[in-house]
Amino acid sequence: MSSTSERTYTNPVYGGYLGDPFVLKHNGEYYAYGTVPPGEPTIPVLHSRNLISWRPLGDALILHDTFEALWAPEVAYDNGAFYMYYSAGGGRATGCAWRPRLVRRGRSRTAAWCSHQKSRSP
Repeated sequence: MSSTSERTYTNPVYGGYLGDPFVLKHNGEYYAYGTVPPGEPTIPVLHSRNLISWRPLGDALILHDTFEALWAPEVAYDNGAFYMYYSAGGGRATGCAWRPRLVRRGRSRTAAWCSHQKSRSP
């Protein structure tokens, strides 16, 4: 038997809506990004120190007036910058809809995600 104590939890570990969740571990803490229902063109972010207790930080990305839905976000950290990949579609977007997209954010957790669309970090 392991010398570490086993953590207990009850599903769901977060009571709000967060589809297609992706969890990033950064500096010993966890950040979950996910999908919200169609018609809400945002990607919310949650924070946890233990993978069980989650609290919302706000929206990591907001895209207005272009897409009806954003989904399946994933975030990578490389050489001091964060990169978010996500899919988007519906609404007035044609031709390039439903294809992967990328936004970049610098070292700071409070800096804005850089995109041609309106975006902000929590």
